Amino acid sequence: EDEGTVERKQGKGTYVAGKRVRHGLDALRSFHDSLVLQGLAPEMRVLSLERVEVPGHLRQRFVDAEGGCLLLRRLHLVDGRPIALGASYLPRAIADLAPDLVARQPNYALLGAIDGNGVAHADIAIRAQAADRDVARILGIKAGSPLLVMTRTSSFPNGDCCDFSTFQICPERYEFFASCTFQFGT
Repeated sequence: EDEGTVERKQGKGTYVAGKRVRHGLDALRSFHDSLVLQGLAPEMRVLSLERVEVPGHLRQRFVDAEGGCLLLRRLHLVDGRPIALGASYLPRAIADLAPDLVARQPNYALLGAIDGNGVAHADIAIRAQAADRDVARILGIKAGSPLLVMTRTSSFPNGDCCDFSTFQICPERYEFFASCTFQFGT
């Protein structure tokens, strides 16, 4: 029951729980990899890949910000159903990779392919938000439906920002978790 594989209903018995996707926050993994580690067969569909200006709040830290960056938008599916819409600002060097590689590999694998080391650090924030019309249409939900929104700012070992991603996630079967230890004296 603690692992979420069964549900107990008083007076009715114990039942196998519906598939719940869990995203651990205590290890640095791509959104896609967190799904694969649970034995799921997630799918990613590229919606767009375009060259854009680096957002203002990233310009001081982003890899080679003067030349712009790439904005990669993907739909993430589990069991053929949309679970999240991702929008990622990535280094221009991603465009030098084979298009089929970009279509099927998660961001962290792509970043490892251009850097050789990959991502070393990420800051993650999670909040709730109502789905606007465009996002609701893409995810196949009603406008105004609740979403979990995860923003992630990732850096290479040298501290350069290499990924700013926003994932708008359908919360029905998705949860975030972290394992924490009590700190004495703080």
